[in-house]
Amino acid sequence: MTEEEMKNVENDEKMEKTENLSEEDALKEEIRRFTGCVADPSLRAHGMAYTSLSKMCERVDEIPAAFVKGLVKMSVSNSIRLYGQPKSFQHVAHLLEILSKRDYESTLKSLLSTIQSSLPLISNLTESKSLAQIPTTKWLISLLKSAENSKNLAENELEIVGALGTCAYWMAGSDKAWRIFIRKFSRIQTILEPIFSSKIAEFAKNQPEKALALISAIGDVKNAENAQKIDFLAEIFTEIATKSLLMSKLRPPQFLVDRSSKFVKFIREKPDFTENLLPNIKKALLRSPEVSIFGVKGILENLEFPLDTCAPEVLKSTVSALTNADAEIREAAIGVAVALTRKSGIPVIQKILMTLFDQFGAAKVPEVRISLMEGIGRVAGVIEVQEKDKLADERMTV
Repeated sequence: MTEEEMKNVENDEKMEKTENLSEEDALKEEIRRFTGCVADPSLRAHGMAYTSLSKMCERVDEIPAAFVKGLVKMSVSNSIRLYGQPKSFQHVAHLLEILSKRDYESTLKSLLSTIQSSLPLISNLTESKSLAQIPTTKWLISLLKSAENSKNLAENELEIVGALGTCAYWMAGSDKAWRIFIRKFSRIQTILEPIFSSKIAEFAKNQPEKALALISAIGDVKNAENAQKIDFLAEIFTEIATKSLLMSKLRPPQFLVDRSSKFVKFIREKPDFTENLLPNIKKALLRSPEVSIFGVKGILENLEFPLDTCAPEVLKSTVSALTNADAEIREAAIGVAVALTRKSGIPVIQKILMTLFDQFGAAKVPEVRISLMEGIGRVAGVIEVQEKDKLADERMTV
């Protein structure tokens, strides 16, 4: 007898045994078998378990809430840790769909908590790790979108923000994953906006990095809609960015800096920047420039108003980083100088150039001198573009 025939005989015996049990006992027996196979790396092994369990869940009259929560947790947590085949993800999606139709509230609660507990913060988030969690994100958004009424969502507001923030953080490590997330997220963002406005600040107290990623996602959706302002998030963003990007004890993950900095376009010059964010930038550069310089660079690059009044003081605070032995810190400091150049007029740009030339003249290490000379070239390129634009404007007025 072949292995395939033996498997079929074994399955027939299990089905016969199940048929002689009561409905509840049959479900328990099916769940017991599922528990033994769900973590099996073999697609065939856990695929058969999912198929059999899904059929059982469709057939029974009632599934206790505890069973629903347990099945969601088992399937999703194992998917996050072990699965990598599209077929495996399809099995999980099908089971979640069946369970949500039988008991939406329990399915949602379990999915929200499982996502948050199974996907912690990691600083070395790679593109492959981000891409691997696209199915998890899709299941969450699909389940939220299928809510029959707002009551289902209102009872889990903080958990919804937490799970979406977790997904946003994990999607931020890959451009492809982020694009897919934003496309899916845009379909529910408007529905969830009241929840965001009331719960993001509370969530940010304990999970600022995940809250920052979620705010960045909201900003990208609004940007696609050509929104000019997101007033209810501007103040929260300023507080979280200060804590996570500027005043952090450790260097923030670069993928988070890159994603979240783009939200800066929505903050107002007054009071968000000049009264709140700018003083914190100055403090951060004095306190730990080697940590804050990356966040400062990202913020300044994405501001959409002139910085002539504050540029000299900010530049002065980054002078020591311009000649830092660490190439990444040095390049970030030069990036700050270039960002200030793009947001300032000619008088300020001249001061920036003089500062870079002074540092170049004093530098002894060849690598530092090369970096500074490249920075001078980038600043000079900005001046050239500005002069060309000015000349074009003058010709247009003639």
